[in-house]
Amino acid sequence: MDLLQPHLDEVNGVAVTWLPVKDELDARLDAGGVVVRVHRLGGAVDGMVDTGTIQLGVLAKTRAMSWAVLGHLRDVLLEFAPGTVNGVAVAAIGEMTGPLQIPELSPDLRLVQGLFRVSCRKIR
Repeated sequence: MDLLQPHLDEVNGVAVTWLPVKDELDARLDAGGVVVRVHRLGGAVDGMVDTGTIQLGVLAKTRAMSWAVLGHLRDVLLEFAPGTVNGVAVAAIGEMTGPLQIPELSPDLRLVQGLFRVSCRKIR
């Protein structure tokens, strides 16, 4: 989330681990804001590297804006060079799936999702 938030500031967006309650979510989206849910689906630690599957779910006022924001965040993640983000040593970021819209799982047609693999090393 710390890596993404500066890029969300550009579009009046916020990164969260859980979607706000409906009234708050609707108010933010109606005002032109963007909400990005960052969720770790799982992964494994091998003693030195923690590799997690991270799902980004983008909600904006329109589906087109959701797609555009996810595309921008995708570029940010895939262009990230290994380094430290707020004390966490990020070793690698890769894409598992491109942007997806899964209407069966979410009746809100503005929700667009992407899956990424993020590997973090222990700082010595």
